Amino acid sequence: MKEHGVDLADLSLGFNTDDMSERPFNQLAFMVERGSRLRREVDIPVGVSWNLGVPALANRVIEEGAIDLVFLGRPALSNPHWPIWAARELGHGNPFSLLPQDWSFWLDNLRAHDAALGWPEAGKQHA
Repeated sequence: MKEHGVDLADLSLGFNTDDMSERPFNQLAFMVERGSRLRREVDIPVGVSWNLGVPALANRVIEEGAIDLVFLGRPALSNPHWPIWAARELGHGNPFSLLPQDWSFWLDNLRAHDAALGWPEAGKQHA
């Protein structure tokens, strides 16, 4: 794959056969082990999705080097501000600083009460 110019593998499953005996839809990070194996055997960066929407978990699999990229399909659809929420959950000192300057200025200086933004209490994990 690498010799033919593949730069990144986006690993997923089809679940399109009748002989599926185990359906891992509710297992957190169930594609990580498969992605890690592909990464080792093929020697190219690998990204996976499937139940990696909890910031601490997504961060852990990247820090441990199991995979190279976390794809956030459903988590990003359900919370378009997921990266800011994740930064806060992971202890970033000023998550709004990750935004474009004009947005972060208003959120840092004129946002009113945190609850007015729908900002969950820090440290409360939401799956």
